[in-house]
Amino acid sequence: MLFNQMFRAARLDKKLYTQLFFDSYDVQFALIKAWSFGLVVTGVGCFYGFHTYGGAEGVGRATTRAVVVGSMVILVLDAFWAFTLL
Repeated sequence: MLFNQMFRAARLDKKLYTQLFFDSYDVQFALIKAWSFGLVVTGVGCFYGFHTYGGAEGVGRATTRAVVVGSMVILVLDAFWAFTLL
């Protein structure tokens, strides 16, 4: 609804707008990155979760490690995908 009003107000044709500003490669790139990032986040979280010991304190340490390692791997993976796909 909002987009229809925006297109009418700017007097833009939706097909022309799509041709000018939409590239299917961008969607493919985004889906590849989203899939790989999701895999990394779940994999790292599961790995550290399954190897947790020491009660509540151990869970806190494992969670912190999982977040730090997951963030670092995502940064490296993002650079890899940017170098590979762009």
